[in-house]
Amino acid sequence: PSPATVSACCSLSTLLVTGAGLFAQSLLNLRTLGPGFDTSQIVTFALDATLSGHAREAARQLYRTLGDRLAALPGVTASSFASEAVLIGNVSARTVQVQGYQAQQSEDLNPWTNEIGPGYFAALGIPVLAGREFSARDIDGAPRVAVINETFAKYFFGSENPIGQHVRMGPNPSGPWSTVVGVIGDIRHAGLEAEPAPELYVNYL
Repeated sequence: PSPATVSACCSLSTLLVTGAGLFAQSLLNLRTLGPGFDTSQIVTFALDATLSGHAREAARQLYRTLGDRLAALPGVTASSFASEAVLIGNVSARTVQVQGYQAQQSEDLNPWTNEIGPGYFAALGIPVLAGREFSARDIDGAPRVAVINETFAKYFFGSENPIGQHVRMGPNPSGPWSTVVGVIGDIRHAGLEAEPAPELYVNYL
């Protein structure tokens, strides 16, 4: 081969080796980040009961029954459900109002939101930093409650205690308020490469 061909091959080889090294370093960095919860013994699957014609109330009952039956299986320590699964790249964002918080002009008030079942944080091993998570008593007819992550708490409440504060999902100024009953540790919901964002959890039941 000519000197020009040899030079081009060497340059390409160097580029490929460098690229492979950077890719390997990126993978190593992602592994050391951690998602903020225990992934060692978790099984997840997707189920949408509404696709089978279940109305919302029937779907809620189905998920509750399925969760109870799964929790009763040998070797299963906990089970729960969520509208948005972790680490698959999907997140849901909705407008929220925080009682007493004065929003700035053009401020983004659309944190990530997730509808979850009781025991969700315990099932994933997500630490509850303050207050509590949802329980079986937080159902229709009970006072509306919410759980927020640490980033949400710092963003909207600063150094104030967020427990007992009130948040409202949606832009409707007459919509119902929910009381914050818990604060959880931040997780990398959207993926290992995505920084934790303010996140609000409501009880699907």
